[in-house]
Amino acid sequence: MADFDGDGRLDLLSGSNCCDPYGLHLFRRRTDGSFEPRRHLEVDVPSGDRESPTHQSRPFVTDWDSDGRPDLLFTTTKATCPYVGTLWPDDDEPMPMRRIDLPGPPRQMSGNLAVADWDGDGLADLLLSQWHEREAGRISWFRNVGRPGQPLYEEGRTLVSGTERPPYNSGFCVIDWDGDRQLDLLVARVEYHQDPSKPTGWDVRGRLWLYPHGVGDRPDDAYSLGERRAVEVEGKPLIVDDYAAFPALGDLDGDGRPDLLLGDARGFLKVYRNVGGAGRLRLAAPVRFGEFCNDERIPTG
Repeated sequence: MADFDGDGRLDLLSGSNCCDPYGLHLFRRRTDGSFEPRRHLEVDVPSGDRESPTHQSRPFVTDWDSDGRPDLLFTTTKATCPYVGTLWPDDDEPMPMRRIDLPGPPRQMSGNLAVADWDGDGLADLLLSQWHEREAGRISWFRNVGRPGQPLYEEGRTLVSGTERPPYNSGFCVIDWDGDRQLDLLVARVEYHQDPSKPTGWDVRGRLWLYPHGVGDRPDDAYSLGERRAVEVEGKPLIVDDYAAFPALGDLDGDGRPDLLLGDARGFLKVYRNVGGAGRLRLAAPVRFGEFCNDERIPTG
């Protein structure tokens, strides 16, 4: 979520489902707190990087060049690098993007990306979910050793390992979950269990796991995570049928507390309102994004 038009209200930007790899969906916030119907946007990556339209887009909004305005960090589930765009078009023309070349061997993205000051040194680092050899869903931290507006990254260090077979890490986000002023990882995992009653023979479900993080006095402490624990809704583990959607957090209902937003395999969005106190997230049963916007579904290919 970010204020795209400078009106002081947080808008919502979503990636795409299959098969719209260079498309995005923008929901602008109205004065009453609801959202306008989605507006389809597109990005323009270098022509040599374009792939066949069989994958999905993954955006992240950040102030890349430290000019006080939101920029777009972008990748797809077939790309081997992220892209950045700093000039939002005034009309419906595609947003021009350029590559971000990272140290180390190129690796295909298997999930999403995030920008956060993971080690607490005042510089925004890059976190990516990638294939690594035969591992899917490895989440790595690329430490920024540049300066504000001119990031320079070290080679990625593993925060959460991937897997060669189910369950898989499908997405993540960065959030100070417990209000201790240290960033934590919220990770979605998709699990497969054999079930002859299902048409595919498999029961597919998603779960959310919290990996607490403590920033120490040395940079090496920054990639040490505590023992994971299940994210709960009303005292029970949060389980999503059919798909482990990418988690996102933002104040959807305008009460000043971050809520949880999840999608599903059919493109519908669900909101888990935060009803906890300061620094203590407590999630209520989900409501459909349709309570905030008449246009609640991300199209599927």
